Amino acid sequence: MAATYDVAVDLDSGHVCACCEEPISMLEEVLCLEVVLPVKLDVVKYYILEDDTGGYAYEPYFFHVDCWVGEVEEALCTVIEDTSPALDSRGIIECEGCTSDIFAWETCGIVSIGEFTRIPQSQDGTYPPRFVPYEIKSRPFCVSCLHTINEQILEMWEGGITHRGACEEGISCRCWRYESCNEPGKAHCRMFDEVDG
Repeated sequence: MAATYDVAVDLDSGHVCACCEEPISMLEEVLCLEVVLPVKLDVVKYYILEDDTGGYAYEPYFFHVDCWVGEVEEALCTVIEDTSPALDSRGIIECEGCTSDIFAWETCGIVSIGEFTRIPQSQDGTYPPRFVPYEIKSRPFCVSCLHTINEQILEMWEGGITHRGACEEGISCRCWRYESCNEPGKAHCRMFDEVDG
């Protein structure tokens, strides 16, 4: 009679879906939303937007694929369906939500598909699970779409999301591209302190 062995496998990644709040399992196909700054070298590269201490300026969030596509993206499309995209030939990538152009060094989000695994592989679980993206191109979303998601669909960042302190109207019109503001000196806006006083 052949010997049998019970192997305890911990499939808990320690993360939950930001949308449904159900656990995410190891090796499950999931999406990661990160707030980044795009730069065009030979190809477009993304750098995590950091705070003053070198940590995340905006924490990343993870989603089950169906939750992001069927809940968040679908709701975003409904909310912005009558919004005209901000088109500009200086853009280096296009937003997957509203099709606006995104400039280099402009706050945006990328959605990557991948899975949680242990690196290096560890039988005893001493290494915490880590999200490893597949070698598939990430999908960019502009700061205006991120703001819309955060304010109207699913709040992820309690203090809101912006680009360099722009107000809600500024995020929509991308005032930083033109160094002008309809409401200079508006509370919490640090965009044009030097320009508008």
